[in-house]
Amino acid sequence: DFTGNGYLKYVPAGDEFKLVFGSDPQVKVKRELVKKEKGKASAFKNSQKVSLAYRITLENLRNRPVEVELVDQIPVSQTRSILVKDIKITPRPDKQDEKGIISWKVMLEPGKKLEFNLSFSVEYPVGFELPGV
Repeated sequence: DFTGNGYLKYVPAGDEFKLVFGSDPQVKVKRELVKKEKGKASAFKNSQKVSLAYRITLENLRNRPVEVELVDQIPVSQTRSILVKDIKITPRPDKQDEKGIISWKVMLEPGKKLEFNLSFSVEYPVGFELPGV
């Protein structure tokens, strides 16, 4: 059956390249919010604070190991009036860039699950609408 078409850049013979065919229903990924707390940042500041914690679970339902690249993002402030604090990421990501993109490359054994945890707090001015929280 024909399912679609696409464009592939020229790759010289013998060179390696990545080709993505979409998600694998035999590899499960679940991202869940495990904590969300809102309150005042401190008695002396006119700011609010929200603390968030997420758990990401990878599960391999295949009968062979699979290599998985997991990519997520933590917030990065673009202004001095918003502070991102208390960042905790476990296990430590293989890569993290200035835009907050974090990634891990893992070999997931058959029938195994792995957990990744991220948490952080964001302080922002009272009355400010913080998108996504």
